[in-house]
Amino acid sequence: MQSPPPFSRSLYIPDSGITFLEAKQPTSEIAGLRFARQGHRDGARPEPSGRSGVRLCKSKGVIMLARRLKEFLDKQNTKYISIQHSPAYTAQEVAASSHVPGRDFAKTVVVKIEDEFAMLVLPANRKVVLSDLREMLDVEKARLATEEEFQRMFPDCEVGAMPPFGNLYGIDVYVAPNLAAEKEIAFNAGTHTDVIKMAFEDFERLVQPRVLSFTT
Repeated sequence: MQSPPPFSRSLYIPDSGITFLEAKQPTSEIAGLRFARQGHRDGARPEPSGRSGVRLCKSKGVIMLARRLKEFLDKQNTKYISIQHSPAYTAQEVAASSHVPGRDFAKTVVVKIEDEFAMLVLPANRKVVLSDLREMLDVEKARLATEEEFQRMFPDCEVGAMPPFGNLYGIDVYVAPNLAAEKEIAFNAGTHTDVIKMAFEDFERLVQPRVLSFTT
């Protein structure tokens, strides 16, 4: 079995296609490995490269985080774990595929409050209660945004896979208290195959969300 790449710490789960790679320093400072697309198809070994911030996994090769998110986390010297998993599209599926408890996995929901867009961040095993949101914010109008409305707001993300970093996209972020009570938070990192896991206190420090009760 091929050993995981020499990052600061790595954990490979046999037969799962998942490699956990922990960045103890910004990924821009880690000597990366480049896994050429042709080489991957041919089963070749990865070749060293001066390029950085690249993560290697059994099933996919090179994976890209949302550009704004990666640059932001690197600049802030934030410690996080990056997880690759098989394609999944609902929050519960992603949590299961990445072996993260549903209470720790953050589901990001875009809503329109009056005339402004915002992000709601809640555990994968919870649901948004719009009536509670309206009451907490003392507004008349609050509804779920459609994909057509918000997909252009996140140009570096796959539709529905945006990370809960509304501050990077100019929108407010509201987080559910039951998620804020957890020590860690995991979330989609811009694709339907990438998850980032980090300390909630770091997420709170970087995003400065408002804690609000709006879930079941």
